Amino acid sequence: MGLKDFGLVVGVFVLWFALNRWVLPWMGISTCMSGGCGGGACRTSREPVQDEIEQEGSQPEELR
Repeated sequence: MGLKDFGLVVGVFVLWFALNRWVLPWMGISTCMSGGCGGGACRTSREPVQDEIEQEGSQPEELR
C-alpha cells in the first residue's frame, strides 16, 4: 500500500466524519454524531437514564 493509497483512505475517513458531524446536520439531516439518535444510544446530556439509576440503587425524588 503506497502513500497515495494511505492518503485516499484517510481522506475518505475525514470526508465521512465531516459530513456526519457538520455538513448533514447543517442541511437538517440528523446523524448520531449530531445527537440525533433516538433512545439512549447517543446522549448529549449527562442526565442519568433509568438503567443507571437502578444500578446506583437510588432514584430521583420525582420517582420516589
